[in-house]
Amino acid sequence: MNHDKEGAGFYGVRNRRRIREAEAMSLRDAIDNFYERLVVDAIEATREESDTADYLTDVMCVALNRLPTRYYRHSIDMMFYLADEELKGMKQKSLAAVKEAREFVREHQRE
Repeated sequence: MNHDKEGAGFYGVRNRRRIREAEAMSLRDAIDNFYERLVVDAIEATREESDTADYLTDVMCVALNRLPTRYYRHSIDMMFYLADEELKGMKQKSLAAVKEAREFVREHQRE
C-alpha cells in the first residue's frame, strides 16, 4: 500500500508539472512581438528567387535580435494606440534590419 501512495505522489507531481507547463505555454501564446509581423513583411518585400527557407529563417532571427521588442496581447490594441508616425518608423527600422541581416547571413553562411 505504501508503494501506491508513493506512486500517487510521483504522478501528482508530474501532473502538476504538466499543468504548469501548459499554463506557461498558454501565457506565451497570449502575447506577440509586433516586430515579428513587420520583419516578415520586410522579408517578403525584399524576397529574392534564390532565398531558401533556412536562409530566410536565419535572416528573421538576426533582424529580430537587432530590433527592440514591442509586445502586445490584442492586435487591435496595437493598431489603436500606435501613432501613424511611430508605425512608419517601426516599418523603416524593420526593413533596415532585414537588409542588414541579409548581408550578415550571406557573409556568415555555413557551408
